[in-house]
Amino acid sequence: RAGFAFRPQKMVLSLKQANVVGRLAAMLMPRLTCVAFEHIAEYRARKFQGLYGPLLRLLSGRVDEVWADCAETLEKTRRYFLPRRREGHVIPLFVAAGNGPSKTEYGSGSPVRLVAAGRLVARKNLALLVEAVSALRADGVDVRLDVYGDGPESQAIETVIVERGLQDHVRLHGYRSDWVTQAASADIFLNLSEAEGFCIVVAEAMAAGLPVIAVDVGGIRDYGRDGENMLKLPAPDGDGARIAILRLVRDPSLQERLGRRARADMRRGYDAAACRRQVAEALSSR
Repeated sequence: RAGFAFRPQKMVLSLKQANVVGRLAAMLMPRLTCVAFEHIAEYRARKFQGLYGPLLRLLSGRVDEVWADCAETLEKTRRYFLPRRREGHVIPLFVAAGNGPSKTEYGSGSPVRLVAAGRLVARKNLALLVEAVSALRADGVDVRLDVYGDGPESQAIETVIVERGLQDHVRLHGYRSDWVTQAASADIFLNLSEAEGFCIVVAEAMAAGLPVIAVDVGGIRDYGRDGENMLKLPAPDGDGARIAILRLVRDPSLQERLGRRARADMRRGYDAAACRRQVAEALSSR
C-alpha cells in the first residue's frame, strides 16, 4: 500500500523479514528500484535459520541493487543472490563526530582498564575475553574489564565470570547509548568477534582515540591497519588477546600512537562529508 501511495523511486530493504515482504511487493511495481541493504556476511536467525537464505535467494531476481556496510559484506553475500546484473555500493552506517568523546591521556595505570561493547551474542566471543582477563590476573597483572551491551548470552557470560571468581573485576553494564563517553578514559578496547559487518563499536572506539585490539573481520579489514591504528588478531583467541594486551601495557608509546592515529583516520575518512558522498552516489546510480 505504501509503495502504490508514495510511488518511490527506490525502496531500500534491510532486515530479513523486510526483504521477504518488500521483494514480493516490488514484483507488483516493475518501475521501482529494489535495493537490498546487507549488513552481515551470513544470514542468521534464532528461528528458521535454514529458511531465510534459500527464500531470499529465490526472491533475489527482483533486487536491482545491493548496498552493504563494508566490502567484505558486499562480496560474501553474493551467494544469496541469483546471477543478474546489479549495481553494488558500500555505505558504512557510521559518521565520526568531530565533537565526540575523546581520550586525552595514555599509559596504563593500575588496574589496567579494558573495555568491550556490542550485542552479547555467541559470535562476539565475550567469554574468551573473560578467560583472557582471568589469565592476566593469574600472571599478576591487575586488570578490569567493563562490557557495554546486552543480549541472549549475558547469562552465560555471567556464569563464566562467577566460575572464574571475577565478580569484582568484570562488570556487565548492559546497554548504554553513551557507552563511548563512559569508556573514553579506558586503556584498551577489545573486539574478539568472529563475524562482523562494518562493526560500529570498533569504529566508535577508534574515533574516540582508544587503542584497539580486534579480530580482522568485516569492515575492520577496510579501516584497520595492524600496527598503525590498531593491533589485529587473525582469529578469536583468548591467549592471543592476552599477549596483545601485555604488549600495549608494556609500551605506553604504542598505545598513544595507535590511539591518536585511529582517531585521525576515522575522523578524516568517515566524517559527514564522506557519508554524504557515499549516499549521494548510491541514490543517483539509477
